[in-house]
Amino acid sequence: MCIRDSILLMWGSEGYTHFDKDLTVDQSLKALAMKHEISYSIITRALSLEQIVGLAQILKASKKIKHLICGPKTIQGFDKISQLIEGIKSNVAMESLIIKQNQLSRNVGVISELLPVMSQLKALDLSSNELGTEGVLVLIQGILAMKKSCSLKMLNISSNDMGTQGMKYLADALPSIHSLKRLYVDSNRLGMKGARHLSIGVKDSGIQMLSLNGNGIGAQGVKYLCEVLEKSDSVRELHMQSNDIPTEGAKLVAELIERTRLRVLTLPQNRIGLDGIRPVSYTHLRAHETSLHLVCRLLLEKKKKKKK
Repeated sequence: MCIRDSILLMWGSEGYTHFDKDLTVDQSLKALAMKHEISYSIITRALSLEQIVGLAQILKASKKIKHLICGPKTIQGFDKISQLIEGIKSNVAMESLIIKQNQLSRNVGVISELLPVMSQLKALDLSSNELGTEGVLVLIQGILAMKKSCSLKMLNISSNDMGTQGMKYLADALPSIHSLKRLYVDSNRLGMKGARHLSIGVKDSGIQMLSLNGNGIGAQGVKYLCEVLEKSDSVRELHMQSNDIPTEGAKLVAELIERTRLRVLTLPQNRIGLDGIRPVSYTHLRAHETSLHLVCRLLLEKKKKKKK
């Protein structure tokens, strides 16, 4: 059994360790035994089922691997996912699990069942996996099953077609995921109603960074968020690129930021004229402005000065 074409990469304190087509799984396991400080496993090529079995053996053999990153279309299929999960189950040290663009809609249940035993998991990225509304619900159930052992700080479920109802499922769960600090829900067709659900969930959570780019929330969606952010003690960073936000929506945020702990706001690719940034002219503003593209990152130095 060989791991072919540079598909498995490891990174340790001694640097780059490369498992190529000439290295068998048995040799890989011996190398892992010798280099037990290795912490990253990165898959960059599509794996066969046989290769997935080999990778699972490596994960079982090395309890030190803390980060598993699967690139696009590398582990598609129920059998492959199931084998990989069996390997992960034996690795109690796993802190990051990143599986992007692998069509997990039929496999999310297997991952959801895995989560309760991953007490060290701090980052979960399942973006672009066609989870859909029901898939998001199944995933959330797995996260909630972690209960008090949950140490999850970052969750990325962007580009999963979760829609308004999927956002409601997530929003209802957010107050119970106490450890969560960073949430990415970009490109999920949330719209105005989804923004409202999200705002309700964020209100009683400890989220510090919220990214909802490309969701078409519009001016009303911004209004819902602002009503909650004004009462939030946790949110410091907000990203709202490509949300069909007009100038009046930007003004709502501008009027809000002086009264909250918000430190970073990004609003590229919205319908904001220059008058939309005048209310925040007291900040240090870095912007690249054209008629089609506006990028604003607001660093609220004024508030910091007031606190001194």
